[in-house]
Amino acid sequence: MAEESKGWMSDEAARERKAGTMGSLRKALHVKAGEKIPAKKLTKAAHSQNSKMRRKANMAKMFKRSSK
Repeated sequence: MAEESKGWMSDEAARERKAGTMGSLRKALHVKAGEKIPAKKLTKAAHSQNSKMRRKANMAKMFKRSSK
């Protein structure tokens, strides 16, 4: 093992940065840059019909819980 992984969460964030989708959930929910996404909007997005939106919202909720 030449390179140690910092964990799957940091790998996921790096993957989003590389794909250019970092901040796409914030843009889709119409939240200004630098502001936190309100919990009510995150919950609503987590129950969306759009599977990509649902996946990103659930990931954001998970990141929010882990940072506490």
